[in-house]
Amino acid sequence: MGLFITAVVMVYLYLQKSETSPFIGAREVLDIAKSEGKFFISPDGNGTECTKSMPCGFESLDLFKGFLKNRIEPGDVIFFRKGTYHYSLDGVKRVYLTGGSKAKPVIYQSYPGEVAVFDGSQISLVSNKEDWREGRLELRDNHIILRKVEVQNMPQHGVTIYGNHNIVEGCKIHDNHLSGVAIANLVDGYSVKDTAGSYNIVRDNIIYANSDVGLNHGNYGNGDNADGISIMSGVSNRISHNFVYGNSDDGVDTWKSMNTLVEFNRVHGNGKGAKGNGNGIKLGGDTKESPLGANAIAQFNICSFNKHIGININAGKNVIMVNNTVYASEDYGFTVEEDTIIKNNISFKNKAGNVGWAEAKEQKDNSWQLGVTFSESDFVSLDYTSKKFLQPVNITYPIGAYADVNRSN
Repeated sequence: MGLFITAVVMVYLYLQKSETSPFIGAREVLDIAKSEGKFFISPDGNGTECTKSMPCGFESLDLFKGFLKNRIEPGDVIFFRKGTYHYSLDGVKRVYLTGGSKAKPVIYQSYPGEVAVFDGSQISLVSNKEDWREGRLELRDNHIILRKVEVQNMPQHGVTIYGNHNIVEGCKIHDNHLSGVAIANLVDGYSVKDTAGSYNIVRDNIIYANSDVGLNHGNYGNGDNADGISIMSGVSNRISHNFVYGNSDDGVDTWKSMNTLVEFNRVHGNGKGAKGNGNGIKLGGDTKESPLGANAIAQFNICSFNKHIGININAGKNVIMVNNTVYASEDYGFTVEEDTIIKNNISFKNKAGNVGWAEAKEQKDNSWQLGVTFSESDFVSLDYTSKKFLQPVNITYPIGAYADVNRSN
């Protein structure tokens, strides 16, 4: 018998302030109980009341012709039945999910035990048309929880978050043509304001193979614009417990956002094509004169086999890197600037060296400073799919991504 949670418990989890699990990467996400469902949608549904016995079709959520959007109220649970939900120019073009309230978020989830797949492969990517601007799954409202769906082959981002206080969790997001998940402030653009694109959580997702290699028109950059997770702007977003791999640009890019927390993620093998940057985690980017791209924190992450730098300061300001493990980067393990704090990290077999670019504001208790020399046998596993990937067998110092585990042993 499967485990389920009620919407009341879901709200409690939604309001949690911090992560506590020492597990690194995507964790199991429990289903909402079947009895919580109010509206039901099916790929071949044709009902008008959206009940379990007579579900509505996908077009009921379409921005332009959908009738369900305005019937959804705070606290509602919408279940998607199994199957593929195709976007097309003569069908569903855009879905902007309706939001709820702080106490009563609206929850969208695959029906328990099933998988709903959102697919944009029927929309053309050719440059002489702008069809590729369609095929959108967007969270523009506030207090939305999108859970346990699969999103693939979208012509742009897989999932875009423009609102505040939203959660994307337990999803599989892959083979989209821009970033897997993108967050941005649609109200004030690149801004220090938290008017939109702020206080969102992206957790426990598997995000991979998003790529714009070979595409140069529109928003595409021939590999340069498809991150696993891109936080383009916004304030105090949290990226936790995701497995992010094989994307053409960076794994996680916090670019011009403010106060972004990146924690407990596995970030592996990013950077494809001639222009894909290939950083595991990139922590901010704008001119020194700009206030943007500041105050990011990276903690308890594992970055491995990325094409460029494991954890890259880029042009971030006042960045903190603590208790991360970086392995087998093609460049440095870490890069820092004069205002960076970097502590308690492990660097292992990064080609250009452990840390580069500048002298950090504070550099303390990192493996290269403690005289700790690692070999392959010092780790429980070097298999990146293992739950104990790069966990030290035995270490005296509480450093690296598994520091909490080491303390408890």
